[in-house]
Amino acid sequence: MNRGADDLAQSAWRALLRTHRRVARALDADLSQRGGIPLRTYEVLERLARAPGGAMRMSELATSVLMSASGITRLVDQLVERQLLERRPDPSDARVAIARLTREGRGVLRRTDAIYCDGVKRHFAAHLSEDDLNAIADALERLLAAGDAMRPPPEPRRARNRRS
Repeated sequence: MNRGADDLAQSAWRALLRTHRRVARALDADLSQRGGIPLRTYEVLERLARAPGGAMRMSELATSVLMSASGITRLVDQLVERQLLERRPDPSDARVAIARLTREGRGVLRRTDAIYCDGVKRHFAAHLSEDDLNAIADALERLLAAGDAMRPPPEPRRARNRRS
């Protein structure tokens, strides 16, 4: 890349990050004020609602909402306490926990879905044309596909040092 292309790439990247941060903060405020839940909670409920049987392994859920394993554990603990989720051992591997959406969790999601959709329209889509939205969606899907193709295989786990 030449200097002008580098500058354009940096500018586009910074604009993407700033826009994501601004829209995510606005959505979080909308959901917190009008729906009584933060954006993170909405994202977890929404991902589980789309999953087969309303359930996912905790590690898959963490990946899908861009959280660490410890972060998703803390959030799921809170949502279990509020009876929005259940956590159970995976029947095929008892070492693995599965989070499952409850009836109460589905109700909260139904109640907040319109708030989220309205927020996406107001804070994001309303400022763009249909052509803009198509171009953004196409470009980001290409980036996701390229990232998937370039992702290195996972490194093998190293044995822990065990002291006798």
